Amino acid sequence: MDKKAVDDNVFSEEMSNYKESPNFKNFYVDLEVEEYTYNNSKVSHLESNALFSEIDSKYSDKIDNNESFSISHKFKDKDCIVNFLAIENFKNLPIAYIISVSEIVGYEIFSGHIYLEVLLVSILVLTVLIFTYILSKYQYKLRSASENDYLTNIYNRKKFYQLANKEIQVAKRYNYP
Repeated sequence: MDKKAVDDNVFSEEMSNYKESPNFKNFYVDLEVEEYTYNNSKVSHLESNALFSEIDSKYSDKIDNNESFSISHKFKDKDCIVNFLAIENFKNLPIAYIISVSEIVGYEIFSGHIYLEVLLVSILVLTVLIFTYILSKYQYKLRSASENDYLTNIYNRKKFYQLANKEIQVAKRYNYP
C-alpha cells in the first residue's frame, strides 16, 4: 500500500497492521495479506525478496508512478510472469498494488530453441512453394489441353481464331496489308 495514503488516512492504532515493504521504498505491506500469501505460496520470504529487489531495480520508475504493468522475468532458472496491478481509491488516487507471480509452464521448452521455430516456418514456406509449383504445372497442362487438339497436338479452332485476331490487330496497327 502507498506509504503516503496509509500515513494520511489510517488511524495510529491501526498502523500496527502495516510494515514497511522490504522491497519497495514508498510502500507498506499489510501484515495479514503478507502472512496469508506466504502461507499459501511455494515461494519463501527470501526468494520473494530477491525476486522483488531485482524487479525494483529495473522497474522502479513505473512503480514510483503507480503504473500497472506486466513483465516476463527469469528468476532462478524459471520463467515467470509478474503482474503489478495499481489499485486506486474512489478519488482515482493510487493507493496500492496487487502483485501476482506465476511461473510460465512449458515456456522453457521453446525459449532457447529458435532453430525449431525457424525450421517449422521453413517447412511451412517450402510446403507452400511446392503446392504452388504443382498447381501451376496442372494449370499449364489444363491450358494446353484446352488449346491443342488431343490427336494431332496442333492448335484447335478456338486458339487459331485467337491468334488470327491478334495478328490482324498487329497488321492494322502497323498498316500492313
